Amino acid sequence: SSETHKAFKKFCTKYNAGELQLGYYNDNSSLPEEALEQCKRTKHKWKFNTNTTELRSLNMIKSGVKKQTEYTNNIDKAK
Repeated sequence: SSETHKAFKKFCTKYNAGELQLGYYNDNSSLPEEALEQCKRTKHKWKFNTNTTELRSLNMIKSGVKKQTEYTNNIDKAK
């Protein structure tokens, strides 16, 4: 729905700006309880068929994005 798309866009904007709680960027244990409960209620199970090479590439990309996000957030905090 358009309401869902707007909410997701708002979330992405805040995520990319580093404005969410640290749990969204680090481990799940520090996420708000409400967010964890909502995750438990989802019925969709993501299942991607990937081979070892694809998994390795995805992990490298994930690591790179995390490092870049942390670097950018540190620069913004230093200003």
